[in-house]
Amino acid sequence: EYRDMLTDLKAEIVAFTTTSMSKMTAFKQSVETALNNLSDEREVLKQIEGWPEVKLDMMREACSLFTEMSNMKTLLAEFDQGQLKLSVKEFYTQSSVVLEKVQKRVETLMMSKVSDDKRFKAQGIPWNTELLEEVAHASLKFGEVFMLRVLTDVAALRSEAEMTVEADEKVKWMLDNAVRIGFRVHQFAGGFNDTCSLLFQEIAKLRQEFVDQPIKQSPEATPEGTPEKAPQDPDEA
Repeated sequence: EYRDMLTDLKAEIVAFTTTSMSKMTAFKQSVETALNNLSDEREVLKQIEGWPEVKLDMMREACSLFTEMSNMKTLLAEFDQGQLKLSVKEFYTQSSVVLEKVQKRVETLMMSKVSDDKRFKAQGIPWNTELLEEVAHASLKFGEVFMLRVLTDVAALRSEAEMTVEADEKVKWMLDNAVRIGFRVHQFAGGFNDTCSLLFQEIAKLRQEFVDQPIKQSPEATPEGTPEKAPQDPDEA
């Protein structure tokens, strides 16, 4: 029933070539739309001699990676959208989770990018490894938002008439996290831009004022909105 359509589609897939990931994504989607008409794709395609299964699978993989990396880049670059409205606990927890997830995924892909590039090129499929660097660079915007939020929260607490023990411990916890996140962003992005550098210097200066001694957690007097246990330092995990 679909033999003529699949024969034509096979020729299109074999002949398809482009240097644009966006164009390849659009082409792959048109292929998927055509294949959606099949009741049992794998079984039907077995009957089409010379069906380019490997190339189509590589297209799917490359498009999936392209979409994943594009979404991660957007997530970091637009991190300020809605995040600043979160409570202290939610903001700090979500920020750490977001950066860790993106960083681990990109670092994994960076380790295999040479072999991945070779695999894709063998099938005439474009794979822009620079997208990985773009995601890492987008973490600088994430870092700016995070450090600005820390400075804002610290300033709000310091503006109170009297700094209580609870407020003091909360500030120390914020600044410790800011330094840790700052180091991770610096490592991930391969350095700071001017804005991040200035913000980090300001945070480091404040931390020197507030964190001369180790933080003492008080189980019976945990600052409201602050996790009872500060997140573990990634370097010690």
